[in-house]
Amino acid sequence: MEKILVSISITLAIIAFILSISNFQPVKEKIEELFNSTQVFNLFEYKEVENIELEEINPNTYKIILYTKCYQIEGYIDSSQANSILKALNRAKSERPLTHDLFVDTLKEFNIEFLMLKIEDLRNIDTSKAFIGSCIFKKGNKVLLMDCRPSDGTAIALRLNKPIYIKNSVIEKCLKEECAKKLC
Repeated sequence: MEKILVSISITLAIIAFILSISNFQPVKEKIEELFNSTQVFNLFEYKEVENIELEEINPNTYKIILYTKCYQIEGYIDSSQANSILKALNRAKSERPLTHDLFVDTLKEFNIEFLMLKIEDLRNIDTSKAFIGSCIFKKGNKVLLMDCRPSDGTAIALRLNKPIYIKNSVIEKCLKEECAKKLC
């Protein structure tokens, strides 16, 4: 049932994304908007993920470990997300497309470029901590910033060989919450 709900939510996100294409803003306008707001993507505020590992905790839960140059950040994902990320890491193909494969195929079909995943926050949601992320897409001279679960964004970014960034403030929160380690 959980896999069906994940597939339905991702499929709905795909439909919402396709419907929102007409709402893209020209790049110049979007850049002006970003520079006039607090949403400027300042590369110095982020660390790029250089490596990803997965560890099985139990049959339903995996630990995902993201490595930047000097930090190791840990989070937890379900087995279906882990399976999708593992397939992307290993460049393995399924007999039938997974939901993330479908999303990537849709992007390609509509000539939409996935630029990057940004992991921008760590929040308390319900009774656990959740990472908050955004995917940035481009079509022609238009861009779109879209909220996403970082595990979904990771599965997509890996399939397309696109960068994943973690905001420095998230790393600092993770160090305090003991879900990160400094490596150098």
